[in-house]
Amino acid sequence: MTLERLWYHLLIITALCFILGCKKNTPVLNEEDSIVARVHDRILSLSTLNQVIHSNTKPEDSTAMANAYVEQWTRDQLVMQEASRLFSADTEVERLVNNYKESLLKHQLEEKIIAERFDTTITSAQLELFYSEMKSQFTLQNDLYRCGFYQFSRETTSLDQFYRDWKKEDEHAIRTFAAAYGVEQQTDSTTWYTWADINNLHDSFVQSIADRLQGQRQIDKKYQFFLKIYKKVDKGAFSPLGYIAPQLSRMLLHKRKQNILDAYKQELYEKALQENIVRLRI
Repeated sequence: MTLERLWYHLLIITALCFILGCKKNTPVLNEEDSIVARVHDRILSLSTLNQVIHSNTKPEDSTAMANAYVEQWTRDQLVMQEASRLFSADTEVERLVNNYKESLLKHQLEEKIIAERFDTTITSAQLELFYSEMKSQFTLQNDLYRCGFYQFSRETTSLDQFYRDWKKEDEHAIRTFAAAYGVEQQTDSTTWYTWADINNLHDSFVQSIADRLQGQRQIDKKYQFFLKIYKKVDKGAFSPLGYIAPQLSRMLLHKRKQNILDAYKQELYEKALQENIVRLRI
């Protein structure tokens, strides 16, 4: 079936579902209500129309909105009636309607079971275990870095001493100085970055130099920049857990949902066998 044909059938399904639902729920007017429009056995009541028009709308706007709504409602009813006349006996449409209904019922049941049984809690141990099972599927397309980044005004005093502390990885001295004089800093040593991310901090850093020296110092007309590489994982290696943890969490929750649904289906199956609801000839 072509995509155009599929959309055509879905339109007819929607029309039939609407018509069938409307026939079962034909509005009953009370004594104070009145009919605004009628198309065969379908009616549009004044109370329904009043629900569409906001009470604060100006009278002249209300009239225009009401007229537009009534006209659109009438056109829609005529389309639905014609669709029903032409296709109510179409076996292909009937099959699609039944499939759509079954799909909706199945989805509602699955949502109910998930709501009752699903646990969204993921412990560190569970995530690490899942990572050990799945990490071979995640190889890096780019080098990754854990790093520290510091930016100071070029005229800041004692930057040479900071540079010596920075090369010695004296974290206490580095952080104390950066807190006092830093214009910008990134000190989270647990986050992984690609080199493109680092270039967003300062685009004059050179990857080959930073790799060789485990960091780099750059000076321009206004600022001095310091990049410290704490750890690197090469392209082609397994992705570190910290880098893919959000993705793994989503995968683990999806797997957990699927296991819940599979277990529920198995429960239904075994119960049906015990109660002789299902008989198999194999």
